[in-house]
Amino acid sequence: MIRVFTAALGCLSWALVAAADDSLQSVPVAEGRVVVFDYTLRLEDGTVHDTSVGRQPMRITHGARQIELPGLESALLGMRANESKKVVLGPEEAYGNPSPAKLQKVPLAQIPAENRNPGEVIVAQPPEGPAMYVTVLEVREEVVIVDFNHPLAGRTVTFEIEVVSVE
Repeated sequence: MIRVFTAALGCLSWALVAAADDSLQSVPVAEGRVVVFDYTLRLEDGTVHDTSVGRQPMRITHGARQIELPGLESALLGMRANESKKVVLGPEEAYGNPSPAKLQKVPLAQIPAENRNPGEVIVAQPPEGPAMYVTVLEVREEVVIVDFNHPLAGRTVTFEIEVVSVE
């Protein structure tokens, strides 16, 4: 009788441990939780613009505004580890609409000579804050007209996302 009880207790313990492990894997993405995910960003024509697949997955605290893509962060809400989703984001949910206020004149000397080509995308590092991509629009005698809008501003993009883990 003791053997049967011990065996039953052993099974019960194992069942509780297994259930606890399953519940950890099924925690949904919610505000304040850390979510690790892979993504592939596609343009309207299906071209892959960026991907984390085969590299380091993205790791963010949901709701902490660590990514400036409100539509992507919303799409992650409620997802669980190993779930995948494809989400199409319009400009207002992704990189925004182009703003004429973000076209600026920059003194010629501040742009390296090799980057003074219309259409060229260069990285600008402000004294404070993150680096940003700017596009050279026009080169004049003393200034360069640059576009501080995100290069994908005004575009509809598709994200294919897969949640790796939720903590």
